Amino acid sequence: GKSVATGAGFAFAYLPLSIPIAVIAFVTILFTTRYVSVGSIGSAVIILITSIIFAIIGYDPITNYPLTIYFPIFIFLSAVVVCIRHSANIKRLINGTEAKMKTKKEKDL
Repeated sequence: GKSVATGAGFAFAYLPLSIPIAVIAFVTILFTTRYVSVGSIGSAVIILITSIIFAIIGYDPITNYPLTIYFPIFIFLSAVVVCIRHSANIKRLINGTEAKMKTKKEKDL
């Protein structure tokens, strides 16, 4: 939801190496904070960082797809959309009212 899957699909097509890195970041952030929204936003940032690195290199190392500075700009705009779509979650995080992901042990209680 909230445009993360669409952005990930686009990144998978043009930056396939960024996806496993973003998934590792998502899982790490999720299990550290237990907030799905923070993991989603963190993954969008990771994809942005990898797009910048690959644009500096000039291509994606897996697909050899040539990348220019315009590509990270597009990814930046996509990350902004993800943040905007998560604005309610961000407000709840700031207010301390965002729901955390429950562990199996907590669900059983």
